[in-house]
Amino acid sequence: MELNRIEKNVYYDLNDQKSIDFFLDNIVFRFNDSVLKECTYISGSSRDAMTNVLSCVDSIARLTMIFESQLNHGFTIELCFDNVVRFNLVPTQIEFDSIWGDSDIKIYSGYIEFKAYRDSYIDIDLNNMTWVKAKSLRIMIL
Repeated sequence: MELNRIEKNVYYDLNDQKSIDFFLDNIVFRFNDSVLKECTYISGSSRDAMTNVLSCVDSIARLTMIFESQLNHGFTIELCFDNVVRFNLVPTQIEFDSIWGDSDIKIYSGYIEFKAYRDSYIDIDLNNMTWVKAKSLRIMIL
């Protein structure tokens, strides 16, 4: 994968720290001047409408986050996390500034960890910021 020649509307797997760092520093600029527009979680669990039987195994566990940036005349960033283990969403209060900046993505103990602020740590009990822990990550610039 050559992120320096990134094509729009094409998914790129970020499966090593070098690719992740290049993406953060040179493509999305650590999400500076970006906003989280939407996020969608698909578990894979469902109910069969005919039999009313639950399929209660999270067979997908996919989180998609859409960011919009005003940098470089504006662009949209899609992050697609697969096999999500944990996800913490901390929305900005209504009528407050929700601009992101200095976000971080690291590979730690075999997992991708995405967090809103680079110099903070993920604390499951504190829940003070948005973060994701997943087995894999794909990105797309729209």
